[in-house]
Amino acid sequence: MKLKIYFGKSKLFLLSIVVLLAFAAIVVNALFLAGVGKLVTNVPVAAGISLGFSILILAFAATIFFNSNYQFGDDQLTSSISFFKDKIAYDTITDIKENSETKELYLIFKYKTDKVADRLSSVKILVKSEENQKVIDFLKEKNSSIIFANFVKDDDDSAKEETTDEKKKSKTDDKKKD
Repeated sequence: MKLKIYFGKSKLFLLSIVVLLAFAAIVVNALFLAGVGKLVTNVPVAAGISLGFSILILAFAATIFFNSNYQFGDDQLTSSISFFKDKIAYDTITDIKENSETKELYLIFKYKTDKVADRLSSVKILVKSEENQKVIDFLKEKNSSIIFANFVKDDDDSAKEETTDEKKKSKTDDKKKD
């Protein structure tokens, strides 16, 4: 399974501005180097360097647009943003947490360092909220020991959570009381 990373409207807008500015810089620097009309530069090296960097910025921004995704493989989740990739093995994922209000999805996983054997870390999964259940179901299918929990942030910035197992138990207890 492969899902596109969803950055949100504001980040995509800012990235679009970077692309447009880089494209404009490429055009202006190319015109300076070509000496079109009154656009002449006394320092063609500076225009050439600026053109080169503008092309690199445009290429990098374009790869962020077109090469940012989550690849759900057989044994691991691979997150790709531009040329950068991160991998998380399914058997290291311990929890999936979803903010009940914002629908943000987080993975809690173990990783090993030279100094610490099993260190916990987390990563926010950037997908559209409609795709959250697809991600949750797929990961639980790959690792049945993953614990799923919803949480909400309190006013004092602490988080309260309830696992799906606890919800089922509280509903059963409520029925028994009746």
